[in-house]
Amino acid sequence: MSDARQAIAAVEGADSSDRAAQLLTQARALLQSAEAKLRRAAFNGAKADAVEARRKAIEALQELEAKERSD
Repeated sequence: MSDARQAIAAVEGADSSDRAAQLLTQARALLQSAEAKLRRAAFNGAKADAVEARRKAIEALQELEAKERSD
């Protein structure tokens, strides 16, 4: 989950596109889901959600980088 948090933090506060903002929202929701599953000791589900949250955050970061290159 730490990797997911770090990836989300890298995107937060940036001037994001609509797509990046949508991906960031999805990443945050997945991270919250992972944390809830962890509290219920649903470790496999927590890990899956955390991995997906990280993937969404990285995708948002890539979207931001592409936007910066095109500006």
